[in-house]
Amino acid sequence: MLSGLKRCFAGVLALFVLLAAAPAAQADHRPYYGMSAEAVAKHLGCRDFTGHGAGEFNLGSGVCWLSGRRVNIITFRGPAQQGEWNGGATVAFGPRFHWAVGRGANIVAKNGNLDAARVGARALPGQVRHG
Repeated sequence: MLSGLKRCFAGVLALFVLLAAAPAAQADHRPYYGMSAEAVAKHLGCRDFTGHGAGEFNLGSGVCWLSGRRVNIITFRGPAQQGEWNGGATVAFGPRFHWAVGRGANIVAKNGNLDAARVGARALPGQVRHG
């Protein structure tokens, strides 16, 4: 009986450890809405961040080095503002211009290269889009 009780306790303990670790893993994928570009860059591990401020279609932006790629990080107040930016970019940029779209932040290289967009999509996490 004691052996069965030990196994049951071990099972409950293992389940507790797995459940306790789950929210920590999800925290890395939280939305970036309302965050500054600098805060997002710091969270993603970007180096040498230089801020460029806000615009009509974004909350903030800046340039940094992410996994060896020079990228622009663009943040948004909410999903509607990000949707406007992505819609405008889809129309304005050509089909060879790529960017990464995550929840609350986009990552794009100055020339829209696919490699930088893929690096951004992995970091956010997100998806690669193009014009």
